[in-house]
This record gives sequence, structure tokens and C-alpha cells, in this order.
Amino acid sequence: MELIMSTNINGAVASLQGGRPENQDAYCFGETPNGYLVVVCDGMGGGPGGKTASTLAKTTIANTILHTPSTSDKAALVCTSIKNANTAVFEAATANPALRGMGTTAVVLLIDKRSAIVGHVGDSRLYKMRMGRTVFRTKDHSVVGDMVRQKIITEEQARLSTQSNILNRAVGVKPDVEPEVEEVAYEKGDRFVLCSDGIWGAIDEKSLVKDCTQKHNASVIVESLAEKIDAIGQSNGGHHDNLTLAIVETKTNSQLKESMSKRSISILLAFLAIAIASIIAAVVMYNRASIIPQLEKEKSNLKAELHSRDSIISKLQSDNEIAGAKLDAKDSEANSAKISASVSEQRVRELENKNRELQAKVDELSKKAAATAAAKAKNAAVLSKINRIIVAIKTFRDTKPSPNASLLNANKNNLQIELAGVKDPNIIDNVKSLEGYLKTIGSNNYDRKDNKCVLSKKQKGQLDSHIKNFEQKRKNLK
Repeated sequence: MELIMSTNINGAVASLQGGRPENQDAYCFGETPNGYLVVVCDGMGGGPGGKTASTLAKTTIANTILHTPSTSDKAALVCTSIKNANTAVFEAATANPALRGMGTTAVVLLIDKRSAIVGHVGDSRLYKMRMGRTVFRTKDHSVVGDMVRQKIITEEQARLSTQSNILNRAVGVKPDVEPEVEEVAYEKGDRFVLCSDGIWGAIDEKSLVKDCTQKHNASVIVESLAEKIDAIGQSNGGHHDNLTLAIVETKTNSQLKESMSKRSISILLAFLAIAIASIIAAVVMYNRASIIPQLEKEKSNLKAELHSRDSIISKLQSDNEIAGAKLDAKDSEANSAKISASVSEQRVRELENKNRELQAKVDELSKKAAATAAAKAKNAAVLSKINRIIVAIKTFRDTKPSPNASLLNANKNNLQIELAGVKDPNIIDNVKSLEGYLKTIGSNNYDRKDNKCVLSKKQKGQLDSHIKNFEQKRKNLK
């Protein structure tokens, strides 16, 4: 067991061979310019393949992050580091027949004062636990993991399935891989648990969470839980998997605050929409409720008056011409009363028309708000893409000298992957310009310095120009 110690975190990590001929798990941890890094990999492949794959992957991930100057887009950095590991493992397997078919999982934690960046490929997991419960967990890239998400089987059925070790995404198996990377907020006392399937596959999740959230130091928990799972394996015949467990406990709150889940936001927006509609309806009904009774009262009074005057008219029909004249006057007044009632009804209709106009304006404002939100979301996606491209350019530009061009080519390939498929009109010209330039440089025209392959000063200058162009686009979009 080894201790993890830093200003804002502490923890421990342990890795046991279990009942296998060798330990094909690998891990590393330490400070970097971009935060504290913890990596766990679980290798697979016959002969030396599994151990080679996991060791090469964790080394490549660590070197990529360790040798990258501090950057604000740490999610893109973690993504690039895993992609670099995929390239390194795949090329090693291609070059050596004895290693063909090897691959590995990878789970990465890069934590600083702002937040924690979590990246993974495969079924090695990261949990964020708080006060005896899991508040975040990575999604397994496996056949049974997909079945759980489709609600075909339960988590426990997946854990016990004979197909639980069949992955549909792994590092080094194919020329390219798409890591899953997320930014996570944390609070003081949270515990990040990184583990291979030798840990989470040995006991049910409820027991795992209970053990990992005990009120003991992380080192005590790591040592006792690893020994407990190893003992379970030994008692079941001693053929159990390698097992690696790392626990990192936070000492402070992150600067990034917890955000509501998408479902919570959707529910809140739905309630908000209902509330707004209810308020509008209430206002409309209140106006109608307060005016219509008044108008009905006026109409009732007018009808009573009309009835009274009709009686008078009947009595005056037998009178003389003077009475007839008076009757005409009374008729005129009655007609005026009828006209007044008609006017009242017209006022009600006008009010209803105004209510409909108000509703139409509310609908129009809602559409404009939705369009504005969509535009902001699109801009956010473009900004994120620009940030990843800038990081990839800088990584290529700052590639360390090496005896051959493989590292330069790998970083160039990662940059080209970031550029592939970009169609947004805001940056398409910049992307095409950079893609065109990348075609002009390669293994044939890299510089040689002290028998090592490097980019020339002119090539780095051209890349700096492209960085400035993308940074200007980013500034304009903000």
C-alpha cells in the first residue's frame, strides 16, 4: 500500500495479484502542473500483453499530463492523454506479434482547487461517495453495462454475469478510442474511489459503498478492503482477479459548485412553465371575474328598468296624444337602455380579445427565449471544440524531442482527429487552413537536433499563428 498526500487531498492505493500468475493492473499518482493525478489501469491479453498494455497506458497518460503546462481546459487534456495512451498501446501491439490483441482499461482522476476531471475507457470505475452514498459513478463500457442502462438487467445481475468482462471499448485495441470525460464538483470530505473490476466485481455495490465510507482514514480502508476481497477470492478457490483500489479524500470544497442534473432542470423548467401559465390564467380569470359580474349587474338593472317602463307604456296606450308623446319619450329611453346593455356586452368581448393578445405575446416571448437558449448552447459547444483544438495544437507544438518521429506523429494524429468532422461556419475556415498546413509537415521534414526529432522553429511559428487565429475566434464568440 502507498499513501497519497497533497495540500487539498489525502488517500492511499493498493494493488494485489489475487489468484492470477501475475498482476496485470497498473497505477500511478502524483502532482502535475495541472493538478493531482491518479490513474488505474487493468490490462488484458495473453502472455506479457496485459501487463505491458496497462503499464504503457498509465505511463503515457502520466507523461502527457505531467509535461503539459498549466491549461484551463483540463478535460481536453485528460481526453488527449488517454488518446495518446491508445496510440502507444496500439502501435506497440502492431509492432510486436507477441503483444497483438493486448489492451487495457483506464480510469483517470485529475483534481485541483476548481474541480475534478474524470476520464475513463472500459470498466475500471470511479465513484464519488458522500455521507454513505454514491453521488457519481462512471459508466462501464461493457456489454452488460449497456444492458443495465437499457434496463434489461440489474446492476447485481450484471456483476454476477459470465459476460461481465466483455468490453465494447478499451485502450489500444483499435487505432482510435473515444474516452468519456466529465468535470465534477466536490465537497469537503468527499471520497473518490478508483478501482479495477477485481474490487467492484467481488462484492455487491451496497457493501462496497458501506466499506469505503467508514469513519476511518483512507489508508486503513484501502488496506482492510483489499485484504477482505483477497480473502474472499482465496476462500472461493484462489482463482480471483487482480485487484487495485485507490481512495482520495478531499479536504476542501471545489470552486465549481454542484449543478442540478438534467432531469432536475427539466422538471424545474416544466414546473416553472406551468406556474407562469397558471399566473397568466389567474390574471385573466381575475380580470374577467371582477368585470363580468359588474356588467351582469348593470344588465340586470337595465332589464328591470325596461320591464318597469314597459308597464308604464301599456298604461299610457289609452291616454291622449300627450300621453302618446310621453310614451314615445319612454320608448326612446328604453331604446337607450337596450343600447347601453349592448355596449356592456361589447366591453366583455373587447376584454376577451385583449386576453387573447396577451397570451399570443407570452407565446412569442417563450419562443424567443428558447431560440436564445439554443444559440447560447451552440456557442458553448463551439467554444468547447475551439478549446480542445487549441490544446491539441499546443501539445503537438510542445512535443518533447525523441529519437524518432512516433511521438510527433501521434500528437499530430490527435490534432487531426480533433479537426475531423468540424462543420461549424464560425471556425470551418480556420480548421481547413490548419488541416492544409498539417499536410505539408511530417516525418520527412521534421528537424533533427542532437539526433532527436523535433519541430523546426518555422513550423512552431506557423502553429502559433493558427493558435492566435483560434483564440481570436474564441474571443469573438464570447
